[in-house]
Amino acid sequence: MIQFNQKQIHIGALVLSVMIVMIGYYFYTVLQNTKEDTIQISEENVIEKEEPEEEIENQIIVHIAGEVKNPGIIKTTEGARIADVIRKSRRIK
Repeated sequence: MIQFNQKQIHIGALVLSVMIVMIGYYFYTVLQNTKEDTIQISEENVIEKEEPEEEIENQIIVHIAGEVKNPGIIKTTEGARIADVIRKSRRIK
């Protein structure tokens, strides 16, 4: 077994203490930065008018995602069924 003298023990303890302080300071600064980096963004959804208002009133906009060929936003008419929206998502592009 290795025998350390008093000087080596003191130096080892000092190095270990400095490392612990540095690691603690690093985690302290990381935790402080995560609190400051929180940003709240609020935007209103704006739909550009492409059609006359009479037609827009009867139009429904659906966002479809998952296991469809072309996920995204689908415009359909009021009273359309889910199957109609899925069929439209296959035809887009």
